[in-house]
Amino acid sequence: MNGPIALLLIIGSMTLQSTATSTLTSSSAAETTTIAETTPEASDTSSQVIVSNPAGSFTQELGVLVLVGVNDIEMFSPEFALYAPPSYIDVWFDVPANRSAPTEPKLSLNFDYVHDPLVNIDLQLATNYTVRYDDMGEYIITATVSNIMDSKSFIRPLHIIDVLEGPEIKPAFPKAPKGQPLDVHFILYRGPSRPHCNLTWSFDDGQADRITDRTGTGQDGKDTLQVTYPALSSKTITVTATSPLEFVTVTKTIEVVEPVLDANLAVTVNNAHNAWGTVPEVSVSHTGIAPYDPFVQIEWGDGAVLTSLPLNTPTHVFSHPYTIDGQMTAKIIVFNDASSVERIIDIGVWKDFKDMAVQKCFIPDLPVGASCQQGLEPGQPDLFSSDKPVKFEIQTSNNAIASYYEIESTHTDGEVVVCNKTTNPFDLNFDKTGTWTVNVRAINPLYTQIVTSTVDLFERVVGFELNHNDTQRDGGVPKSFYPTFVKAGTFTCLSVDFGDDTSNSNSKVVYTATGTSCTMLPGYTLETLSVFPPSSIEHNYLNMGSYTITATAANAYSTDTQQRTFEITSLDCSQPQVVIDNSTTDFRLPREFKKGSPILICGIPRIACAVFNNVKTWTVEHVDEMWGNTTGTVDLTTHNVDTSTAELSLKPWTLEYGLYKVTFDMKMVGLGLEFRASTHR
Repeated sequence: MNGPIALLLIIGSMTLQSTATSTLTSSSAAETTTIAETTPEASDTSSQVIVSNPAGSFTQELGVLVLVGVNDIEMFSPEFALYAPPSYIDVWFDVPANRSAPTEPKLSLNFDYVHDPLVNIDLQLATNYTVRYDDMGEYIITATVSNIMDSKSFIRPLHIIDVLEGPEIKPAFPKAPKGQPLDVHFILYRGPSRPHCNLTWSFDDGQADRITDRTGTGQDGKDTLQVTYPALSSKTITVTATSPLEFVTVTKTIEVVEPVLDANLAVTVNNAHNAWGTVPEVSVSHTGIAPYDPFVQIEWGDGAVLTSLPLNTPTHVFSHPYTIDGQMTAKIIVFNDASSVERIIDIGVWKDFKDMAVQKCFIPDLPVGASCQQGLEPGQPDLFSSDKPVKFEIQTSNNAIASYYEIESTHTDGEVVVCNKTTNPFDLNFDKTGTWTVNVRAINPLYTQIVTSTVDLFERVVGFELNHNDTQRDGGVPKSFYPTFVKAGTFTCLSVDFGDDTSNSNSKVVYTATGTSCTMLPGYTLETLSVFPPSSIEHNYLNMGSYTITATAANAYSTDTQQRTFEITSLDCSQPQVVIDNSTTDFRLPREFKKGSPILICGIPRIACAVFNNVKTWTVEHVDEMWGNTTGTVDLTTHNVDTSTAELSLKPWTLEYGLYKVTFDMKMVGLGLEFRASTHR
């Protein structure tokens, strides 16, 4: 069919007509034409297509489904919101007035807060989605809208900021000082800081307004600027705080007056040092232009204060009778409503030293928290131990105060030690035993007095240890032991029980220096030495076996006992070594555990003889928290505690509150010998 063909498209109630012309080259040719139409809204309707020419017409009905995507949707949300508290934020979505609503849109919305996000819900246009924020801060709100046609995402920042509340201008002084800088503070009870708040300052000084970021934070946050007014007048200060959502303005009128100037002020005292009973005088005067309505306040240094007296003449003299003696630091403050000047002067008030005496004491190691003890024994106030400082307290009948003390200590051998002390009481450390004569001179700017005291130093046994060579195990030859001391003590006797008295008549010996008298226990022999303590002592063990040597170093005021267990054997085997992991043997520094928590203590054995059987044992003992001595053993069997392994495991609540000593003991037994070692914490 050749010739023009008319096409008519009818969609619902709308009629659209278009004519297209084509030429067929043969009866079998097919012609195609397209009619495009944009529908204003989504629809599901029927359409007719009519094809006609002069020879006739053809009609075809078609179903047409029209969908609208989400691209025209817009998201609306505030960038800033005030924290009341709380803060409620509305988010909503809509399309322009000339655009169609999307087909079946879905919404996923995340408020960047503790609330659960909305996920794939039906979107309602022009409807508020509201969320409550309980904290100020910066948030990012994200949303995605979608349908079968397409999707669209949104990202919106949100700043929850504080409200502007309680503005106040508070200058450093009620009035402004002429020609001097004045600190002006602007305070907000509540409000945001930079970058969400700035301040506009107007000082009524003929200068342009100053704009600053607000730096004050929290309740009554403060910002400060300085202003200087050159002439006497009245000025109005205005400060405006501005945030993205609001502003507040506050004003304050201030009078400019003559200040108190440091350069024009003179403060003097008649006597820097005054005898007890005299009354010092302080003179306060000013020169030049008189300050506006000046006042004076004096803090005398002894707790007394002279408050707010007017200075209505150029010079004023003030006196004060002191009730205590010593070096006083007086503070004089001259001020008015616009300024303040402070001066510090020293005023000495001194007593003579009446009936001066000295009292001496020392603080013993035990019990914990012990008070200062006067001498090693009652009735001997001059006798002290050389390992502790001696505390001197200088006393007078009139409680006179010294500026410092000069101390000269002279030993009977002629050695002289000199030092100064500025406190009372004070400590003295002496470097050798014997008798020291101590002269203490109390000195203040007006008086001096000397008192003499005697100190007899006795050296206690400190840090006694007994060691031996574990590889020296042969019988019939001397075995060496090595006693060591931090301090060996005065007139010390070293009693040693070598532990083999059944087979050796020389198994108990007392060692001491020539001239020292020792109490001899039954069975002991005495061996005097020209040099004490000995660097080593020897003993010949005749029989194979396990032995325990017990050594006690003692003098009149101290005693310390050490024990060591070892073996005399031809076997190539040494005594085992044991330690407790993370342990301490100082009862004043214990490792702490919670009563309601499990307690695990690990013993670490080092065994050199694999052929021996070993037996492990744990014991737990109560410890006196004041003295450090054990006061009883805890029965672990009642708590079903296994004490035979290298670990001691205690269940919660096994032990009561308190201080405990834990001992790990291991024995190696075999071939008729017993090797033993132990440690504690």
